[in-house]
Amino acid sequence: MTGEKKEEQVKDQEEKSRAAENALAAELLKKKQTQLVEEPPRKVILDGKKKGAQKEENDFLDFYNNWLKKYKKDNPEFKEEENKVSIDQNGCGCINFTDPKAEEDFVRELAKTKTNGVITDKGIPIATFRNGDLIDLRTQKPFPEGGYAHLVSQLDQGIPYSKTEIKLPEASHDMASTSSGERKEKMAADNQDSLEEPDEPKKDSGPTY
Repeated sequence: MTGEKKEEQVKDQEEKSRAAENALAAELLKKKQTQLVEEPPRKVILDGKKKGAQKEENDFLDFYNNWLKKYKKDNPEFKEEENKVSIDQNGCGCINFTDPKAEEDFVRELAKTKTNGVITDKGIPIATFRNGDLIDLRTQKPFPEGGYAHLVSQLDQGIPYSKTEIKLPEASHDMASTSSGERKEKMAADNQDSLEEPDEPKKDSGPTY
């Protein structure tokens, strides 16, 4: 009987040890996944960073703070805690935004002040600064309004960069199409009314003698 109890105790101890090991492994995996999620997908490599200039790091953070004050004033609903920037160990600016529209506004303003710079997504260059413009590297032309936001929205959804669509967000596109269509319909209706409008009957001036 004593032997059976010892075996049970040993088995119980082994089960507890395995459970503890599994719990530790699960915790480490969760921590690793959290770190991967928290890693900013996009980075800004400024020309000064090739020389390791400390000033560029401070300028990047100061620029964000100044931009933030203005953007929040115009967009009171903007969630600052979900849209931040930081500097990584290599001195590159990290963009961690959940609002694509705000991110586009930020990088457009940044492009106006920096003559040289490249934006990467998970290490892949997606945009560059040229003469104050934000350039789409897929077309080598400036992003149209909303184009950068549309691109990063696709990337954040897991769509490979090589398979992203080059166009404005559907909402803006549909709005523009609808407005244009409505104008055409109104013009057509006005023209039709003018064609169908009958001439006023001539007034009878009475018999002529």
